[in-house]
Amino acid sequence: MPEEIRKSKRDGVRVLKVIHGYGTSGKGGTLNHGLKKSFALRKKEGMIKDCIPGENITIFTPVVLELLEAVPELRADSDLSTTNEGVTVLWLKWRTQGSLPLSIHLVPLRIALDKIHTQQTPAGF
Repeated sequence: MPEEIRKSKRDGVRVLKVIHGYGTSGKGGTLNHGLKKSFALRKKEGMIKDCIPGENITIFTPVVLELLEAVPELRADSDLSTTNEGVTVLWLKWRTQGSLPLSIHLVPLRIALDKIHTQQTPAGF
């Protein structure tokens, strides 16, 4: 995952939406918990500005309001205010606040890491 973050930053991506699923146990799967720990570490290392678990992607969360201000296109995201515990949004850290073209990558995670790259905001995000 760190390499995907680095590559996304080089490509001008500002937001990664990681689709990891919740797990079948009813209390979050191993992948879900492991990724959340990894994302917290990436934030601590300064690789990402913030990580927002799906259950917190709501307009009542201060960091989401800040992100929506920076990337207003995210207001159309299908997971906004749905408490989807199977996704996490990574807000990538930038050195300069220029007018970079908006690009959002959706990163579904299964057994292997598959990438779906989009140059424009897809209808569901």
